Amino acid sequence: MWFRLDLRLKDNPALTAACERGDVIPVYIYDTFNGEKHGPGSATRWWLHQSLLS
Repeated sequence: MWFRLDLRLKDNPALTAACERGDVIPVYIYDTFNGEKHGPGSATRWWLHQSLLS
């Protein structure tokens, strides 16, 4: 399953459906160039890091 902006696990219908079908390999790609002029701020990067660790 490819995670983009929605990192929820407990109430994620796509993740639930995928798990019901079999093994799931979660994937998150950190894109440092997402087409925006400025990248994410330090608070956003901290939140993302903590979310991926959990």
